[in-house]
Amino acid sequence: MKNRLIAALVAAVILFIWQFLSWAALGLHQAEMQYAPNQDAVMQVLSENLEPGHYFMPQPAPGASNDEMQAYQSEAAGKPWARVSYYSSMNVNMGMSMIRGFVVDLLSAILLIWILGKMQGLNL
Repeated sequence: MKNRLIAALVAAVILFIWQFLSWAALGLHQAEMQYAPNQDAVMQVLSENLEPGHYFMPQPAPGASNDEMQAYQSEAAGKPWARVSYYSSMNVNMGMSMIRGFVVDLLSAILLIWILGKMQGLNL
């Protein structure tokens, strides 16, 4: 049991370091966060029209019938679409985000070690 916990801790540290390198040092995810030159105008429109939450646009209103959904999909085909995560207040607390990230890494490593331990023929 002790060896499995040590292995999970080492795996979590390795994963955490890789995540830091890929996001901060190597810039592998820069294409995921594009700059919008008119971001102030976009943020103004979002703040006036959305409650905090995650959105996929366009989509039919909740409760739309199957026929209405099909018609909406046909109408929206080939047009712009967006996924939006809107928060009404920016809270930059990198320390807490990093702690949460490490906890997720540790839980993932524990789960992986547990699954590997259940496999026939492996001696962990």
